[in-house]
Amino acid sequence: MIYIIATCEVLSNEIGQIATLHKSNSEWSYEKRPGMLYVVVRAVSVGTNGNGDHFTRAELEKSYKTFIGKGVFVNHASNDVEKKRGRIVDAKWCEERGDTFIKTVLEVNAEAFPELAAMIKSGQIDSVSMGCQVAFSNCSICSHAAKTTKDYCFHIKMHKGGAYNGRSVYEENHGIEFIEVSFVTTGADPQAKVLEILARKRGLNLEHILQKAASSEDPNFVDNLEIGAFSIEKTVFNGIRRANDIRGKK
Repeated sequence: MIYIIATCEVLSNEIGQIATLHKSNSEWSYEKRPGMLYVVVRAVSVGTNGNGDHFTRAELEKSYKTFIGKGVFVNHASNDVEKKRGRIVDAKWCEERGDTFIKTVLEVNAEAFPELAAMIKSGQIDSVSMGCQVAFSNCSICSHAAKTTKDYCFHIKMHKGGAYNGRSVYEENHGIEFIEVSFVTTGADPQAKVLEILARKRGLNLEHILQKAASSEDPNFVDNLEIGAFSIEKTVFNGIRRANDIRGKK
């Protein structure tokens, strides 16, 4: 069995801020629980990542549902259950303009790990990396099959992720089982990103929110609403901002 993680660089304290998207959760099937943050990420793509691991369409079609129920971690610390930050609650096959990839919904325990949740919501953390195990892999140069790292051929041992005689060297993976998704600084798949933060509440009383925004003594009232976590139209958001501005001028 070969274990694979798709990380080039792990999280540090110096992380750039990139805005996340906020959409509805109608396309997903999971049971929402209080105290949890639900995040959609691009977990893995068809093709070869920066580490020289290749995932075919056929193998991902067979395996992508194995994401469901597995853990969410930071920096691939999946060997320590105490470092588990949540779980994967759904996975979806996606094809967009010739691009094929897997999206997953991560249930992050925001109550237990508020700092991590805040960094995800603010966009300070925006990259993810999957971990998996494979039954065997084939070398792209000589087709040699390896069941463990001890079985690797010369090409994979010395040139994986690079080139040999002008040809790309990678492992084509078979019998994939996904075992985790981690938040990282830079993953081997540059497209493996946080895509959406799903709505946590429905049926918001928008009139009530507008009234509170206009009367609240808290100058940061609107910001503290975490409005991006809800599926609210832009016009309503702007209305709240205007109400807060009017209150500030009184």
